Amino acid sequence: MALAVADFWKLAIESKLLTAQQCQQFAEEFGRVKGAATGATAGTLAEWLISQNIISRYQSTILMAGKSGPFEYGDYRVYDRVESGRLAGAFRAVHAATGHPVMLSFLSSAVTGDSARWSHTVRAAQTLGALNNPHLRRCYDLVDLGKYRFLVQEDMRGATLRESLTPGQVVPAAEACRVARQAALGLASLHAVRVAHGAATPDQLWLTDAGQIKVLFDPSRRGGPINFAADAGGELERTVDYLAPELFRSGQSPNPATDVYALGCATYELLAGRPPFPGGSLGEKAARHASEPIAPLEYVGVPPPIAQAVSYMLAKDPAVRFASAAMLIDALTPLVDPAAAAFSPPTLPTAATYERWVVEHQAVRAKRASQSAAAAETAPAKPIGPAISLDLGGSTSTGIGGTGTSGLASSPAFRRRSKSTGMIAAGVAGAVALVIGIVVFNALSGDGSDGHGGTVASPNRGGENKKSSMNTSVPKSPNGLPSTVDATADAAADAATPSNGTGTNEKPTVTPVESDGPPTHDEPREKVVDDDGKLLWASPTWGPPIDARLVGLGAQAMLVVRPAALLATAQGEQFLAAMGPAGEALRRAVETAGGAPLDSIERVGIVLYANGDQPPKVSYVVHFREPVVEAEIGKRWKDASPSRFEGKKLYASDLTAYFLPAWGENRVLAVGAIDVVQEIVRQDDKQGTFGPLVDKLLVRTDSDRHVTFIGSPQYLFGDGRKLFAGAAERLHEPLDAFVGDGVRAVALSLHVDEVNFFAELRALGTLENKPDE
Repeated sequence: MALAVADFWKLAIESKLLTAQQCQQFAEEFGRVKGAATGATAGTLAEWLISQNIISRYQSTILMAGKSGPFEYGDYRVYDRVESGRLAGAFRAVHAATGHPVMLSFLSSAVTGDSARWSHTVRAAQTLGALNNPHLRRCYDLVDLGKYRFLVQEDMRGATLRESLTPGQVVPAAEACRVARQAALGLASLHAVRVAHGAATPDQLWLTDAGQIKVLFDPSRRGGPINFAADAGGELERTVDYLAPELFRSGQSPNPATDVYALGCATYELLAGRPPFPGGSLGEKAARHASEPIAPLEYVGVPPPIAQAVSYMLAKDPAVRFASAAMLIDALTPLVDPAAAAFSPPTLPTAATYERWVVEHQAVRAKRASQSAAAAETAPAKPIGPAISLDLGGSTSTGIGGTGTSGLASSPAFRRRSKSTGMIAAGVAGAVALVIGIVVFNALSGDGSDGHGGTVASPNRGGENKKSSMNTSVPKSPNGLPSTVDATADAAADAATPSNGTGTNEKPTVTPVESDGPPTHDEPREKVVDDDGKLLWASPTWGPPIDARLVGLGAQAMLVVRPAALLATAQGEQFLAAMGPAGEALRRAVETAGGAPLDSIERVGIVLYANGDQPPKVSYVVHFREPVVEAEIGKRWKDASPSRFEGKKLYASDLTAYFLPAWGENRVLAVGAIDVVQEIVRQDDKQGTFGPLVDKLLVRTDSDRHVTFIGSPQYLFGDGRKLFAGAAERLHEPLDAFVGDGVRAVALSLHVDEVNFFAELRALGTLENKPDE
């Protein structure tokens, strides 16, 4: 029975695609169409709505079938379903608040009904959410609506390599090398967080409409040894041509080296038109992978350097093969046309707004989860003496005195009896020193790169610098636990304010319990108490969170230093002197960037930005102690002249730009590569973001500390690995061992004055890691 026009309008309202008022309006407009008044049907009405871009073809099909959807799932509205190809079954959707296009992949009961597999999926989605690599498909969120659970992922246009090529098609060597390098960039991002892909085949390599390669990765897929006895859906038949010889051994799990082998097989197939060992049974292919040499690619016209690189990718012995995608990138980069390697497609105009929305709502979710967990815990014992209750927001905070997931800091400070105190103190202080040494010495020294070809210590060297390229990366995507959230702007602002652990967000105050007032000079500054494993040392400062304004998109880490405060004490001078060349590099870089002496600078933030496989880009956010005269300080910026960008004034040379925001009243300055500063100008007075986990620690920072480093260890060990250059390369292994696999964000801070040397580490890890671990 044909659907009546009135019933079509009714279904459109029930599905929440249209309101009753909109239906009335569109009905009047449709009635003015020739013939609609007498011959209108639900079908012609649907076609008119589609032509006006009011509903989609998919939505029309559902309504015409007499169904009302659903089309809305939380904050997302579905408008299409992928019917064929690698992504068949996924739904294209739009984020209602920002209009950003995404893809929803609903999880089956096999995933949601298995507690172990569901936990794995949650952890994997969190890990992927922290990654922002243009060659790895973005995973924005994992949403749990109770009845529906789905992944929110990047909307993909294009096809897999398998779908893009005809059987036997040969790809030119230069293009095959470009494809392999981009795929390796995506895999390297996974390897940096200790995740092996396990199936880097042409079915998992996506070629976008813009010609960009993106690695597909399913968070619900569990790794581990291959079960050759159970080949569900014929997956083994599709991947056996790309399996490394060691994976055919019992108990051998995929690893970065087996991913390199799989990519080598895929690259060989692009160059030769067939995989290295085609035909035969599963057992025969296994034997050939293990013992038979590949047919030399030089015979089909592949240049020897490229053929040699592929042969190393396909080495039978893992010890001979490239051990990881990062090593492969270094080998392939010289073989790729620099113009092709530098190409980066533009981002969607809605991307930045959507990213900020997700970060804000992740903060709301995290806060609600933290409050729920706190409410379920047993009330803590009454503290001794005047105390401040610290809400750690789920982070683990480690001070000189020990560790704890929650605790009390008081004045006078507590000194604890603990055998492990010395070990913890050395570890924390060592970690702080290592990170500061790496960032300062390699990003700021005369030998370091600023990420746009020059030297950060001298941002205006003119001819010595190379032209910068626009960094189109967007902030890291969210990776917290999913939930249904319909938060207001007040809730988002509330989540960005440090809690005092009382359920309110007022500035924490000291509440006297058993005190006769502040201690006098004759009273001890410390009380010795038993170590309960939770008590924190008292912080010598209690400042507001670090100001993240003038931090551009794609920021990964930030080093914040208070030069004037450091130089005001003899201990601060000694601290800078003890840093050796790194301290001198810091002094030169900040004075050059700010155009002012160090003791006139209240605070400087040195921000590192993702730059693919190149050294990170760098910008400075300088806060002066007193307002500067714009005309006078502008004279110190070599070759920089007044300019305008999006209606705002800045100073720019060929490579470097300087921006004095109006709200800063000539006390705040942003300096960096032109493309980075342009993004900063667009952000202007908005709070910058480093990704949800790092942002969660950012609101717990203390801007009164002398030195603070905040960022993701995965960035340091992944795309930011080039910070470990020269002598700093020796720091990579011990820092990696200290941080461990489970840490996703760290905030390291130091405070040095006449009476204090205070070091604090705050860390956020994965769900399966206990906070104290």
